[in-house]
Amino acid sequence: MFESYDLKQFGEKIKNLRTSLGFSQAMVSKETGINIDTIHNIENGYSIPRYDTLVQLSLCYKTDLHKILASYQRCNLLFDFYKKLDYLINYGKFEEIKNLHECFLSELSKSNDLRLITVVELEQINCLILAVSSRYKKEINSALETIRYAFNLTIPEFTYERYADFRYSSLEIRLLVVAAACLGDIRKCSLSISISEFIISLIDIDLFSDKSEDSYVIKSLANISYNYHRLDNHEKALEYAKKGIDLSLEKGLLDMLHFLFLRLAVAQLRLGISEYMDSFKKCLYVLKIGGDQAHYDHMVEIIRSRYSLNFTEL
Repeated sequence: MFESYDLKQFGEKIKNLRTSLGFSQAMVSKETGINIDTIHNIENGYSIPRYDTLVQLSLCYKTDLHKILASYQRCNLLFDFYKKLDYLINYGKFEEIKNLHECFLSELSKSNDLRLITVVELEQINCLILAVSSRYKKEINSALETIRYAFNLTIPEFTYERYADFRYSSLEIRLLVVAAACLGDIRKCSLSISISEFIISLIDIDLFSDKSEDSYVIKSLANISYNYHRLDNHEKALEYAKKGIDLSLEKGLLDMLHFLFLRLAVAQLRLGISEYMDSFKKCLYVLKIGGDQAHYDHMVEIIRSRYSLNFTEL
């Protein structure tokens, strides 16, 4: 775990949930096989419950305790790091990633959260940064090798072809997202699409899903759309671009919106759908509203050079 939690308040919530069902700690212990001391420690805020403990208690109480625990998150250090990292990646500011990583490690060392992060998890974060940087440098095979190494730290049997055989942490799902994008870069489009669809299947997008989960799905939809474009299947590219746009707007996550409108526009152009001009404009408007003039100018040039369309006066 990277986050810190208000364990006292969480423990009180769990205790109230148990008593509302008429269960004693002894009854819960007998039903789940969880040691009664563990239940006592959780309810008194003395410890963070393990994943498998939360699973058993969730079944007993018929409530998703993982989401309840997430609602008592106190420190957003890692989430803020990922949010900034996503922004830098999505807007092409790759030169700033190294500085972000160094600042994150410095802040982490000064906080109490460092004790919640294992050496392996820190190494996986380092691998994530290195893989993203390698991809920016067009060193795609190096990026994929770095990600495979990160997975092998916790899943020795991992290979890209066997991606569906294992369970993943939130950080490892993020690594899968980057891996899927890299596989698309080297035109292993079918495998890239399959991994992205697998990521989507892992996540239950609902009213209570957190922003990181939503982001994984949106990125995966964007990657699937792009891969179908590479495969000249523009109907599918259009379908997944629309799904990504709808989810981005529904969840209020706009970092990928310009890219999704670009994918939508290109698919419409290839299919002879007249709305493509409006979609290109929406792509640029999103960048313009975001205030990133350099990225806006870069996108204008991409559209001009690749699709012979001039939007300099937008």
